[in-house]
Amino acid sequence: MSTGSSRDDPLQPLRDATGTSLPAVSVVGALVAFLTGFVPGSPLLGGAVAGWLLRENGRRGALAGALAGFLFSLPTVLVLWAIFTVALGVTLLGAIPAAFGFVVVLFGLAGVAYTLGLGALGGYLGVVAYQRTQEPSTTGDSYGQRTRDDQFDDTQL
Repeated sequence: MSTGSSRDDPLQPLRDATGTSLPAVSVVGALVAFLTGFVPGSPLLGGAVAGWLLRENGRRGALAGALAGFLFSLPTVLVLWAIFTVALGVTLLGAIPAAFGFVVVLFGLAGVAYTLGLGALGGYLGVVAYQRTQEPSTTGDSYGQRTRDDQFDDTQL
């Protein structure tokens, strides 16, 4: 029986199951966002899980989080597409249905942008959180660190 350390990864079994595939981690992130949908900012949580599982770098983590946010908002996109199609089809009856459909689509696209943005931010933060908590510091230098007298060291220059 192994003894656990403070650096044990709580999501390692999930990462073993999904691997490091961008689509797989994004689906897991979308599922987390869906399951925590009652929490404000749930795409942020889903993106953070996707970024934590991907672990490569901030850019790939943001991409995984944005994809998780898109997958989370995919049902909304499909419903908006249906509303827009119906509103365009009803324009023969007058301009009111088309205007209503257009407004609904604009608000829906703002919601999709919200989920994409929060997912991307969560993915980036997930990678950063993993790197800060799980990876040991490999550098012994103090690049960019302040000294005791609150001055930056000379390695920055």
